Amino acid sequence: KKNSLRTMIVFQFAILFTIISSGLGRVFVVDNTSQQDKADGSVGSPFKTIQDCVNALKTIGKPGDECQIRAGQYHENVKIDNLQGTPNQPFMIRGYGDERPKIDGTIPIFPAIDPETGDRYDWKTLSEDSKIYKTKINQDIWQLFVNNQMMTNARWPNAKWSDRSIFKGSLWAKLDNASKKGYMVNKGRSLAQTNINMTNAVAVLNIGSFNTFVAKVEDHQAGQNWFNYKDTFNNDKFKPSISKYFIEDKLELLDTPEEWFYNQETKTLYVWMPNGDSPRDHELRGKVQTYAMEITNTHNLVLKNLDFFATAISAISSRSENIDGVKFDSLIFNYPTYSKRMLGDISLIKLIRALGRSRRNYGSFVFFNNTFYGSDGATLDVNGFNVTYDNNLWEYNDWTGANMLTFNGGEGPINTYARNEVYYRNTFRYNDASTSIQPGLNPRIILNHVGGPYKMMAPVFI
Repeated sequence: KKNSLRTMIVFQFAILFTIISSGLGRVFVVDNTSQQDKADGSVGSPFKTIQDCVNALKTIGKPGDECQIRAGQYHENVKIDNLQGTPNQPFMIRGYGDERPKIDGTIPIFPAIDPETGDRYDWKTLSEDSKIYKTKINQDIWQLFVNNQMMTNARWPNAKWSDRSIFKGSLWAKLDNASKKGYMVNKGRSLAQTNINMTNAVAVLNIGSFNTFVAKVEDHQAGQNWFNYKDTFNNDKFKPSISKYFIEDKLELLDTPEEWFYNQETKTLYVWMPNGDSPRDHELRGKVQTYAMEITNTHNLVLKNLDFFATAISAISSRSENIDGVKFDSLIFNYPTYSKRMLGDISLIKLIRALGRSRRNYGSFVFFNNTFYGSDGATLDVNGFNVTYDNNLWEYNDWTGANMLTFNGGEGPINTYARNEVYYRNTFRYNDASTSIQPGLNPRIILNHVGGPYKMMAPVFI
C-alpha cells in the first residue's frame, strides 16, 4: 500500500510539473508609467514600451513566453519580426491579467507655436457670429475625434456619424439620366443651389451598382449642376438611375455641427464643435497612424485582450518569409481604418492585414471574440489557409463602400482570398457593404447572424 501511495504521489507530482512547465512561460511586463532606467521586464521593473518587451521576447525569450501590458494609453509603432513560437507554446502579447491597455493611433490636438512670437496660436472663430473654430497645428491628421466621438469630414449633402445618418443612402445626391462616365449631372438643382465651387473636392461615387469609387472633382463652377472627374474605373455597370454620390473635404462644405476640415498646405484645422462651443474646453485627438503593430516572419503568436483605437495591425508575408499561426483573441478595434481623403489622398484605405500565402498553405489565422467597429471602409484584408472566424462582431462599418479602384463584384467587411475558411457564430450588424460574407475557396459558414443593413447600396447578402 505504501508503494502504491508513493507511486500515486510521484505520478500526481509529475502531472502537476508537466502542467506547470508546459503551460507557463516567462512573463515580461510593460507599464508606460515606469520610471526604471534599466528595466528587466519584471513586475517590479517593467519595460516602459511594448517594443522593449517584444525585443526581449526575440532576444532572450523562448516559445511560451509572454508580454503582458498594463492598462494605459500606448502610442507606438511596434515592429514584431521573427518570433518563432510553436503550436503548443506560442508567444503571446496581451493585457496584464484582466487589464485592457489602449493602443492609440491618435495624438492630442493643441494649437501650434507661432514661430515669430514663440506663443501658441489660439482657437479663433472665422467671424464674430461663426460657430466654426480654427487654429494651426503641428502634424497632419486625417481623422478627428472630440471627446472620443468621431467628427465627420465636411460634406454635401450633410450627414454625420453620431446619429448614423452617414449610413443612409437617402442622404446621398442622385444623378440625372444625362450623366455619363466622367460627367455627373445632379438630379434636380440641389448641387447648383449650394453655390459652391466644388473643384478639387473629393467625390465619393456609388456608380457601379455594388461598386463605389473615389475621384477628385476636376471641373465645376458655383451655380453649376454638373461636374467632371477622371474616370479610370473600367465600370461597365454605370446606370444613372441607380447611382448616387456625395462630395466632401472642402472648407466651404463645413456648415453644420460635428463637421471638420483640415488644410494641409497651411496646417490649419477647422471644426464646428458638437455643441457649438470652443474646442478649448474639450479633448481633441487626430489620427496620425495606420498600423500600431507590424508583424513579419512570425509563426505561432497570440494577441489577446488589447483595445485598438484609430489604428490597426498588419501581419504580412513576403516572398521569402511567411506569417502563420497568428491568433487575434478578444481584441477590440474601434475606428481601425479610415481614408486619407481629407489629405487629398484618394487611394484605397489600408485595412487590418493578415496576409499569409494560401497557395503554400501558410496563413493559418484565427479571429476569436473580436469587435470591429466604426471603420470607414472594409475592416480586414485576409489571405491564408485554414482561417477561422469565431464569435466576432462587425458593427457600423463601411459607410462609403469605397473599397475598389476598378469594377468588380462588390466587397464586404472582409476582403479575403483565403482557402478553407470557417465562419462560426459571428454577428454582422449595420454594415453597409454590398455583402456581409464573401468568402474565399472551400468555406464553411455556420450559425452566423447577418442583419440591420442601412441599404446604402443594396440589401446585404452572403
